[in-house]
Amino acid sequence: MQPTRRRGSRRSSVKEINVEQERGMVGLEDALLHSEKDRHIVYCLRCEKPQDTLSTHLARVCMKNSTPEERQAELQRAEENTKNWTRDRRVWDYAEMCKLYTNTALRLILLKDLRRKGFFIANAPQDTDTEVIDQSSTSTPIKQVLPPTSGSTEEAGEGAAETSDSGSSDKANPTWQKPTILRMKMKKMGLYAKFPPETALLAQFKDYLKNTLLVTKCQQEVDNVSRILRYIQPTGKEVHLDFLTKSKEAITFIRELNSVKMSPSTIINYIKSMIRFIEHLKLDLKLAKKDQAFHNNCQKYIDILKTLRKPVLKSLCTDTVRKRYDWFIGDKQTLHDCQRVLRVTMKDMLGIYGKLLERKHVDKKQKTLFRYYCEGILILKHFQRPGAVQGMTTSEWFNKRLHHGRVCVGVREHKTATMQIATFALTKEEASFLDHYYLEIRSGYLKDGVDDRDKFFLSISGRPVSSATNDLRRLHEHYKLPNIRSQVVRRVAGTEANENFSEEQKSAVAHYMAHSTEVAKTHYRMRTMEGVVATANLFSCLERSTSDESGNEGTSHRRKRARETADEDVKDFSTFLECFPVGVTGQPPTKKQRTDAGFLPGRVFYDKWRVAQYNQRAEYLLSQYSRHPPTVHKVAKIIGKE
Repeated sequence: MQPTRRRGSRRSSVKEINVEQERGMVGLEDALLHSEKDRHIVYCLRCEKPQDTLSTHLARVCMKNSTPEERQAELQRAEENTKNWTRDRRVWDYAEMCKLYTNTALRLILLKDLRRKGFFIANAPQDTDTEVIDQSSTSTPIKQVLPPTSGSTEEAGEGAAETSDSGSSDKANPTWQKPTILRMKMKKMGLYAKFPPETALLAQFKDYLKNTLLVTKCQQEVDNVSRILRYIQPTGKEVHLDFLTKSKEAITFIRELNSVKMSPSTIINYIKSMIRFIEHLKLDLKLAKKDQAFHNNCQKYIDILKTLRKPVLKSLCTDTVRKRYDWFIGDKQTLHDCQRVLRVTMKDMLGIYGKLLERKHVDKKQKTLFRYYCEGILILKHFQRPGAVQGMTTSEWFNKRLHHGRVCVGVREHKTATMQIATFALTKEEASFLDHYYLEIRSGYLKDGVDDRDKFFLSISGRPVSSATNDLRRLHEHYKLPNIRSQVVRRVAGTEANENFSEEQKSAVAHYMAHSTEVAKTHYRMRTMEGVVATANLFSCLERSTSDESGNEGTSHRRKRARETADEDVKDFSTFLECFPVGVTGQPPTKKQRTDAGFLPGRVFYDKWRVAQYNQRAEYLLSQYSRHPPTVHKVAKIIGKE
């Protein structure tokens, strides 16, 4: 019986061993499964992909030809990178996000997306604040970059009405600017960072520009200096004077501006601003107490900046020549082409004008387009600079005068270094358009707490229009027409006036277009309403002669001028003077006398003869008074005796 018992005990022990082994296998499988779930994912820094077992991946794929020591070093580097990312780079600071992403709506979208992906946001706003900001941002949609698809005023996008508000995109930052490709490149390369505006040296420099040099709009110049200094001194909140010994950084900054394709004129402005800042440091009384080495460093720095400016000036000349060559060989535009947008928009503007007359409701988009049209009248039809349009005040509009059927207006502030005032003579219809803009539209733009600075043209925010050029461009874009800038239409008007007007009329044109003193000083005289109205009427004749509707008349007129110019080679002005000598008391030759003498019936030599007689009469009158210039009464008395 004992052997039987042994046999049974052996069988039971074998079963127990098998059960224990099975339990062990199950536990091992559970342990393996559990270990797979808890395995840390590490990114391969070579292929930038997540790997469960990075060592195996490196041995089989990315570093299969490397030694085990190299693979082990790469494994340690990847694990350290993962630890650093988990410890530091998974947290975003909302304050830094506000500096990098100025658009509130886009910043909130980024905030939600980062939270969805598991990032942590430090200093983030509360959920209730986010909802309020989100609602306000969605109420003003993101501005449309492309022009609208239709040309009617009813379909003018909200962006057309809002983009004129300088600074309305970020009211917390008054120096905010709309992002551009160039500005984005500068930010990417670290060229756009600035010192805080309360920095001591920059605040003193701004005060120096405003109070000493009387530069009222100097923020751009201060920003230029701030960007250069921040590039030289990347850290710190205050500017240190040791930047005077770091000329290499300044040279590198100018080279980087060239690399981002900044225009030569803008680079020259950067250099000019920096030179003015160094000169301010030399004149500062507190800094003047330093030793002579400080002044020597300032002068050396200025010399370096002037040396850097020379090649930029050369490239500016090259760029100017290229533009003039392109204009020379390109298709020439006529005055009729430049004013096309005024004719296309006339029907819509008359509809808005009728609503204003009847005191009917005019929506915000139509009001904005009507303002664009009023600015276009002054720029395209009266050839005023955008600075004159932006600088016109309500006081100057009140001081307008009606003279010979036209409304004369003068503008003192037009952003040009000239002693010429900007003047224009509107027709009664044009003046009525501007008057109803002032009474019905501008009055609705005024807001409490917003300084309009008495400017005539205001944006929706109640602030003065920052760029009449941009407003005119938006008007062209809305009606799908090629943009015409003020420089183009002024150049075309001057060219056509030079071809069709006499010398006396050309001088009147120079005055009317508010040319610089150097251009207008040849025939300088004080402005009179008679001269302004007469010149405006001349431009009206010029517009009619170049219009498409009277194309045949204009063509024949130009052909006639061409024939006269060709015949001038045969009989020049000296021959004309031999036939008709110029005298102080003589009368100009009539048309019959000119044709009988063999000259063409045109007025080319006739106008030159009158100018020569005018000069002789002026010399004769001045010769009668050698010590003092004569008064008007005495001149009239001498003329009466003659």
